[in-house]
Amino acid sequence: MLILGRSGAGKSVSMRNLDPKTTGIINCDRQELMFPHNGFKTVLNDAGKPDLTQSNYIETSKPSSVLAVLKAWNNSPTIKTIVIDTLTHLITSYYITDALGKEFGGYKELGTSFWNIINTVRTMNKNVIVFGHLKTEFNDDGVKEVTMKSHGNMIKEFEAESYFNILLLAEVIKKEDKLEYVFRTEPKSFAEKIKAPVTFVGDTVARVLDKHEPNDLAKLLVKLDKF
Repeated sequence: MLILGRSGAGKSVSMRNLDPKTTGIINCDRQELMFPHNGFKTVLNDAGKPDLTQSNYIETSKPSSVLAVLKAWNNSPTIKTIVIDTLTHLITSYYITDALGKEFGGYKELGTSFWNIINTVRTMNKNVIVFGHLKTEFNDDGVKEVTMKSHGNMIKEFEAESYFNILLLAEVIKKEDKLEYVFRTEPKSFAEKIKAPVTFVGDTVARVLDKHEPNDLAKLLVKLDKF
């Protein structure tokens, strides 16, 4: 599942009710989590490096490290849900430190790293939620689209949104003079690539999710697990 939203739209805080016993967080933004998170810890081994079999929280902005964590946690008997927060900052970090100003090889490695992470996520047997920053731009046909913010034409050509069967937008809406943080599950136009599961009641299509779901990944996953 891919969840896109602008900075401050509530992506990270939506993890607040996830169970640390069954959840792993990969913090690519390397910012302090904005909720009590005593249950999420990085356990170091004797060499002073993260023990991926004991840790459920990893801060890293290196694609190779993210891949290693994903593969280790995919084999974990306890971790059921994995969150990458955010794929956009992971790409940005690699772009600045390893690709910018270099020849084509640097950009090729950026594209390869991105593909390896996306392809690994697609083949995992866990609930994997990927956060990304939202960007509005015009495509080659002059149509305004909502996409995941990234760097490099190679990654843009991949169309990250196309590799996820669920895509939601994290938003802040005004309701009864109050601001609410929500996940929007229905597009307002063709410019938005929102994808949400549906079911059938006879010949009638029924949505599994409400138009605006509460900004709470734990509740969202319970609802999706019933689907």
